[in-house]
Amino acid sequence: MKWVEICRQIFRQPITIIHGEAGTGKTTIHKSLINGIMKAHGEGTTFQLLAPTGKAADRLRERTGKNAETIHSFLAKRGWLNNNMTFKRSGGTVETNVTTYIIDEAAMIDVNLVATLFKAINFKTVQRLIFGGDVNQLPPIGVDKPFADILHWLKSKFPDSIGILKTNCRQLESGGISLKLASIYTEGSNVEKEINSEDVLQKVQKGGNIVKDISVVYWNDGEELKRKIYQTIISDIEEIRGEKLDPERIWEDFKILNQEDGKHSTRLSKSFHLTEEKHLVRNQLIS
Repeated sequence: MKWVEICRQIFRQPITIIHGEAGTGKTTIHKSLINGIMKAHGEGTTFQLLAPTGKAADRLRERTGKNAETIHSFLAKRGWLNNNMTFKRSGGTVETNVTTYIIDEAAMIDVNLVATLFKAINFKTVQRLIFGGDVNQLPPIGVDKPFADILHWLKSKFPDSIGILKTNCRQLESGGISLKLASIYTEGSNVEKEINSEDVLQKVQKGGNIVKDISVVYWNDGEELKRKIYQTIISDIEEIRGEKLDPERIWEDFKILNQEDGKHSTRLSKSFHLTEEKHLVRNQLIS
């Protein structure tokens, strides 16, 4: 089903799911729906874009031009998180000013997070609840799979509320072997029929830098794995910076980036004590 047809199909539905593999254009559909809703209901329409991780929220914000944040951030601002980051059963405030919610990467969300999020929403003021995700991607770390349950319920009761994306635009543009490899293990993948699975697996078996978006490293034991991890980290940093790292300044050069909600805060790791791991990195640089 093409993007335009999907937008037309689900535009009038109050609860919808945009389902598709990585690179099929789910975020593009979100942007098109936002534009359509704004035209239909006017500039006063309010949106809340949410995602389970900071990276996903950043991508959603960049692609749609709308403010996006993590679900935990949304809940924390409304008093639904305890100091230890567990969820409150009650006591938080309820959001009443949002008419359209878009929740991306919804397949990663467990039932406790969804339950708390729904407690924080006044559904009497909500016109649309839009989920985006892929049921074949990584499941939630926590309890249950609410996205899969909602998808199954909509399929049986309201099939027009589901837009299924099949064409992998990202793969067509870049020929990314990582997406091809993932598609081999994806149930019902349309890409699997279009590629030579044996050819992909042979490249993985050979190892090394296969293409620009994936490399494969093998190891024999824990010590070798540890060395190769540090070698890979150092090699990647040197490639990005375009210069060799100084072993005497290695831990001053390392930075910790907090990308929550797109606000990058940086602090140098000067206060860390020299550990066995730091000696390993230093030794790798010297050797």
